[in-house]
Amino acid sequence: MRRMETQLATTQSVVASLRSLLERPAAPITVTHRVETKLRAAGISGQVPFPGLDIWLSAAQREIDAALATAAVPPEGPRAALYSAECFQLGVGIVTAYVPATQDVLSSGRTKMLEIPAAELAVAVHRGPLGDLDQTYGALGTYVAEREIGVDGPIREHYLITEFDTDDESSHITEVCWPVFQTAPSS
Repeated sequence: MRRMETQLATTQSVVASLRSLLERPAAPITVTHRVETKLRAAGISGQVPFPGLDIWLSAAQREIDAALATAAVPPEGPRAALYSAECFQLGVGIVTAYVPATQDVLSSGRTKMLEIPAAELAVAVHRGPLGDLDQTYGALGTYVAEREIGVDGPIREHYLITEFDTDDESSHITEVCWPVFQTAPSS
């Protein structure tokens, strides 16, 4: 019964998101391209259902922050996350919350040192609450699909201003980073 209720909640969430995308035209967005090199990070990975994603992500980010603080290792970039394709296709999938760190952090609880792979990304900036993030995803997804440049790989989110910085959700800034094929010259 619980499994069926969870599946129903996931389906309802996906339908509501799709309805929102279809009913509201995609807002024009600015898309930039950039290459990110592989990096080391303190992170937590898990199989996460979409209905509980916000709670899981917030708890994971707090655990990572605590591990970095205990080890006296400063973050080398913003909080971020990787989302497997299954997250979007099935409503449940592997999510990896991470914070770049050039110094090793000893494993603490669920926090481990990870290597985040290099990627070329199409990037759109979302300003405002995460509840409206689907609009940025829709516009960026349309941009990538129209140009036929999408490749397999996790979608990234970089959390530049979050609940950890301000309670004002209208001030939150998230980069949505979609993997695309190599468009920059190799060096």
